[in-house]
Amino acid sequence: MQIKMEATGAEETIGDALLAAYKRLLDECRQFKAAQLYLLKLQVGAREDDGVLKAAHDEFIEHLKPQYATPYLYFVERSFLSLISAFELFLQDVMSIVILANPKKVGQVEFKLSDILDASGTNELVLRGIDATLNKLMYKKPKEYLTEVTSLLSIDPAPLEDKWPTFVEAKARRDLGVHNGWKCNQIYIRKVSEAGLPSAYVEGQSAFPVESAYLNGVGDALTDLAGLVAEAVLQKHSASLSIAASKASNHLLR
Repeated sequence: MQIKMEATGAEETIGDALLAAYKRLLDECRQFKAAQLYLLKLQVGAREDDGVLKAAHDEFIEHLKPQYATPYLYFVERSFLSLISAFELFLQDVMSIVILANPKKVGQVEFKLSDILDASGTNELVLRGIDATLNKLMYKKPKEYLTEVTSLLSIDPAPLEDKWPTFVEAKARRDLGVHNGWKCNQIYIRKVSEAGLPSAYVEGQSAFPVESAYLNGVGDALTDLAGLVAEAVLQKHSASLSIAASKASNHLLR
């Protein structure tokens, strides 16, 4: 994220940075939904066409075999992976924004003496501490993840609890796609169980996210979650969230 400097040199508020992160996530969700409709229309059009479009479609199918039956499945897979990553990035950005304004939230972080000596200053150590804290969150159980995220943000987890299991399931399914060829395994079943959901799949069954209702439901849930997080953070920290734009830019530059 690049935070723009105004001509006056005045400090940008962290609220601006948070809203920018939220907007990026909303854009990703809108693009995700629009892409599904576009791809379906394109696929139908290619099947009905007798010219260049159908030829390109058929050639692409040959390249995709045997992993994908249609180009739609190929692109939906990538859009789904991108959507989950976009939401994770949103959470990381928001937590970074809040911690930058309240560095003591990082808690205990160990540094090697060489790291301390090589650091350009306290700010660099704080940024390293933030990265270490956020990386640890990725390996937490679903409920622990929610608890620690909301604790770092100093917001109430209750409003997020309804939609959070949808994110947990989608994240676990994304992991199947990246690491296990979309085949359900015990890790997926355990994660969704920890989130309070029954598994719709048995071990070894394909969990490829192809159903439009499922995909739209995930997009809606992540949009709602992001909105709840952004609103809660702005309400909680509106009076205190202000740091130098240069400091935020150094850590959040994309």
